[in-house]
Amino acid sequence: MIFPEQTEEKIGFTQVRLLLLQEVLSPLGENYIHKIRFSSDFDTVERMLKQTKDFKDLLQFDQPFPADNYIELHASLSKMKLEGAWLTEEEFFNLLRVLRTMEAVYRYFEQRTGHYAELQKLFTGTSFNSSLGKLISAKIDEEGNIRPNASAELASIIRQLGDKERDVRRRLNAIYKKAQDAGWVADSGITVRNDRLVIPVLAEHKKHLKGFVHDESATAQTFYIEPAEVFELHNEIREWQLAKKREIERILTQLTNEFRPHAPELELYQQKLAIVDFIRAKAKLAIKMEANMPVLRKQPGIKLQKAYHPLLWLHHKKVNKPIVPLSVELDAEQRILVISGPNAGGKSVCMKTIALLQYMLQCGLLIPAQPHSVCGIFQDMLVNIGDDQSIENDLSTYSSHLQHMKFFMDHAGKKTLFFIDEFGTGTDPQFGGPIAESVLMQLANKQAFGVVTTHYSNIKTFANNTKGMLNASMLFDSENMVPLYVLETGKPGSSHAFEIAQRTGFPKHILDYARARSGHKQLNVDDLLLNLQQDRIEINRLKEENEKRDKELHKLLQEYGKKNEEIQQQKKVLIQQAKEQAIQIVKNANSLIEQTIKEIKTTGAEPVHTKQVREELKQFGEELKKEIAAETAKQPAKETRPKPVEEKIVVGCFVKIKDNNSTGQVLEISRNKAIVSIGELRTTIELTRLERTAAPPKEKNKPAYGVAGLDMTEKYRGFSTELNIIGERGEDAVRQLKVFIDEAYLLGFKNVRIVHGKGDGILRKLVTEELKRNELVISFNEAHAETGGAGATVVEIK
Repeated sequence: MIFPEQTEEKIGFTQVRLLLLQEVLSPLGENYIHKIRFSSDFDTVERMLKQTKDFKDLLQFDQPFPADNYIELHASLSKMKLEGAWLTEEEFFNLLRVLRTMEAVYRYFEQRTGHYAELQKLFTGTSFNSSLGKLISAKIDEEGNIRPNASAELASIIRQLGDKERDVRRRLNAIYKKAQDAGWVADSGITVRNDRLVIPVLAEHKKHLKGFVHDESATAQTFYIEPAEVFELHNEIREWQLAKKREIERILTQLTNEFRPHAPELELYQQKLAIVDFIRAKAKLAIKMEANMPVLRKQPGIKLQKAYHPLLWLHHKKVNKPIVPLSVELDAEQRILVISGPNAGGKSVCMKTIALLQYMLQCGLLIPAQPHSVCGIFQDMLVNIGDDQSIENDLSTYSSHLQHMKFFMDHAGKKTLFFIDEFGTGTDPQFGGPIAESVLMQLANKQAFGVVTTHYSNIKTFANNTKGMLNASMLFDSENMVPLYVLETGKPGSSHAFEIAQRTGFPKHILDYARARSGHKQLNVDDLLLNLQQDRIEINRLKEENEKRDKELHKLLQEYGKKNEEIQQQKKVLIQQAKEQAIQIVKNANSLIEQTIKEIKTTGAEPVHTKQVREELKQFGEELKKEIAAETAKQPAKETRPKPVEEKIVVGCFVKIKDNNSTGQVLEISRNKAIVSIGELRTTIELTRLERTAAPPKEKNKPAYGVAGLDMTEKYRGFSTELNIIGERGEDAVRQLKVFIDEAYLLGFKNVRIVHGKGDGILRKLVTEELKRNELVISFNEAHAETGGAGATVVEIK
């Protein structure tokens, strides 16, 4: 049960419904959006939420979903059921387009068996009848017109009609030329009046041309005459035109008769397409709101984590303004939340956020909260927000408020969720406070769940002393006199009446008098609340700072571990290289010794030759010692951790491109970009994609071609001139695009192709924006229709 009838308007769901209407593709989905109702059935709510979540995942991470030709066919299907009636060419063409869309939808889910389980259930037990579309295609062409060969009779009529029209045109051309030579006609040439070809004749010569006058010009200077010679031919053409019309009507009637038995099947397709349009609209809005599906429970309860008011969030997003998230919990132990605090501090927004999100959830919409939030299902939602006074019914604001409270007490139960704004106001606080307290006690005794906002101290005290109730306050920075819009549970808040009055410019003597009239006891309690709130603000600030430090420390530890792992890996490589070099040295030495022994044996150990061999062996030993000493000197230097260089990038320093590990030297820096020399090439790269590195060692015998830090041969062999980013997230897609353009430029490719798909155009828009910014790009255009059309972009590189 929902009370009152204006609940959707009071909590803001009316605006959510309007946002949904902006996302549908046709009146098919609009009808379902108008039918959205609050449901208390767990299975129904769970099914609707899972369907929307599946569609949201589909739109974000899968191939584009068929979104064309969602056409409403209710009138055509109703007409089809009538015996003797026939659908027009346009109606059959619309039916064909819908059938093609429906076939694409069926095929889409057939190719994804095992995924999107809740959406798959929509098509379980049904199959698509592809023969229906073929029946229409045989008679209707791609422009929505009847095919000339739809029947043999129609083809013959069209042929005869064409012959007659050409005959008329030939005779008229001869008559027109003769009249033109005689100076009888105007300059406009042969034209059409009343579906018949006529000749424009000047008024003074109209008697010279025999025939039927069909029209005259606005100035009466020209008469449009059908020559008598073609009058009978025109009549024959008219007869053939009527015959063509009759044959077309016969064909359409026959086609309608063939489709009439399939009307229930077509209505089923139409219904499924409407449901798909509806769920798609909910998913599209969920993406805009960054909404998620929370953990669903059958038992009543609410545990929202970092939730937002969707309308407020969308508005702030447009103006790039931050919004403070809301975390709140209502369970069996703490069922009623009493929120207090200053005016304009966010109490009502907080309460409306909880009400709207719960209402959206039980209407099958995803909510802007963390996915680990937990939401139960309530049977009733009772709302008392705003002014409901009625002049017609002689009801004041407070009388209306009391009527609502009576209804709440009569109908509330364990599965009721109620919301009361500014509880107890509208009458003398001396009496309004106790009445509100007694109402709250009755609702608490009925174990109902609810959220109330108030300024009354007795209600705050009652909530503090009553089991199942919890005080909460909206934090307020009393030093800077600004609300923080942060909900803190566990203690009541001060109304900050004197502070706000002082800020608005109230005279000091008036405020001093008011303080004296308020009583020291009340002022001491208010001051205590203020001090507690300031302490809490400071604690929260220190907590945030500690969390930030913890994150930074964790990040540093991860970086240290990563760098240590890299050093150990480099050490293993160097040791392996050293072993391989040592083995090779030993092999060379053994070979030389064996060769020496062989030569000694061959020469018979002649003194002169033996001495020469010993000298060569001695020389080889000296060279071996020098080589080992050189390797030993190099080894510690390689294993020693390199001295870290300054992180700041300046002109002249060497940098590494993070994306492909190419190294180069900075030639120039302009704002957030740098011109980098990589070998013989120069390129402009964003500073965020660069990191400073040590200067590369100078290599001997280095080839004149190639790029420092980049294996050009290997890169060229493995490079593809086509980049496919379909299904990628926006940020990842842009990053891949930047790297792809850079590598294409470095490798000398002039033309490349980016495949981004059509879909909703999000990736295409990101690609276009990046290509416009990229200084390496000369031009880019949409691919030819045969090679991808709007789903791909061809790029020309410098």
